[in-house]
Amino acid sequence: MNILLFKGYLNQAFKLIFLFILTLLATPTFATAYVKKEKTKKVIYLARHGKSDKKSGFGDFDRPLSERGKNDAVEMGKRLQKHNAQFDLVITSAAFRSKQTAELMSQKAPFTQDIVIHDSTLFRCSPSILINRIRGMNDSFNHIMLIAHNPAIASCAAYFQDKITIKDFPTCGIMAIEFKIEKWAEIPDVKGDVLFYVYPKKQ
Repeated sequence: MNILLFKGYLNQAFKLIFLFILTLLATPTFATAYVKKEKTKKVIYLARHGKSDKKSGFGDFDRPLSERGKNDAVEMGKRLQKHNAQFDLVITSAAFRSKQTAELMSQKAPFTQDIVIHDSTLFRCSPSILINRIRGMNDSFNHIMLIAHNPAIASCAAYFQDKITIKDFPTCGIMAIEFKIEKWAEIPDVKGDVLFYVYPKKQ
């Protein structure tokens, strides 16, 4: 009689444990622990400097923006704000027109000058140099903008995604591309998704 009673208690205990496990597995907190972690999303903003003033009398490296280039840079800052763009780091070519573009964009864009750095290697660099610069980025940064020159910017914009055909990349144009990657070094093995592609003459 005692053995039968013990078996009854044991069966009841097993049922309670089973029900507890089912309840635990059904809770969102527990279930998500077993869901494969989604890769970190990294976004690169490829931007070309604003239109320069070729009649300024300065050499290529020191040439400033034209009045149109200045106005376009401010306008594109507004567009970035409209698209809710995020920035951890902004890297510009050391050319004066690129630095000026970043400065004027920051007046309306959601970034400040304290996250802007100037890189002399981006001045008139080849596409391969620009790609390697991106691949070598610190992985703690997830949202980075590069302001540089054609043909490197246009080539990278075409190479990093396959949704938009790039024949030319206009001055002050910006393409935001999202990659489902954890490390920048995974580029360009993974194609990205275009979040937006804007330029001054595109309304």
